[in-house]
Amino acid sequence: MEFGFAVCKLREDERPYSARLDSAARRNLKKAARLGYRFERIDYNAHLADVTRIHQSTTVRQGRDMPTDLITKEAGPHSDPPSRHPQHDYPYFGIFKDDQLVAYASCMVAGELCALQTIYGHADFLSDGVVPLLIASIGDDVPQQHPDVLYYAYDTYYGASETMKRFKRKFLFFPHRVTWLLGN
Repeated sequence: MEFGFAVCKLREDERPYSARLDSAARRNLKKAARLGYRFERIDYNAHLADVTRIHQSTTVRQGRDMPTDLITKEAGPHSDPPSRHPQHDYPYFGIFKDDQLVAYASCMVAGELCALQTIYGHADFLSDGVVPLLIASIGDDVPQQHPDVLYYAYDTYYGASETMKRFKRKFLFFPHRVTWLLGN
């Protein structure tokens, strides 16, 4: 299978991912840090009330209506099994303001790839740079926890709006043609 994938090569140079970002992205990170936000890996099921508040904080994201289920129902628990190997994982990460989860993301780690699966920020905190802090912090954390990861991916590139393409480029996600090899 082949898809146009938005990929960042994490090991292109020795600097941490966050140090390689566009200056506008780094300003977002500094702002969020100055305002007291913090990053950590989370137990998604322990934060369902905050996840629900994040989902229900706006009815439109990236110019599109949110799915009705996300804005009308409580967030349900996931049943991903704990990882037993650093080459395969389904980690969740969050950004906190004090004890409140204000943004979260889920990833899939498979061998050399860490792919962002879902990413949401509470609408009231987006202007503080919580989503950029989340993306950058994951890019810094994953290679430490999963040393085989070489590529950090954020969905597709082609078909995204121009605003989303610009956002992805700011975080070093560029279009790549990917050929998936399974079972090797």
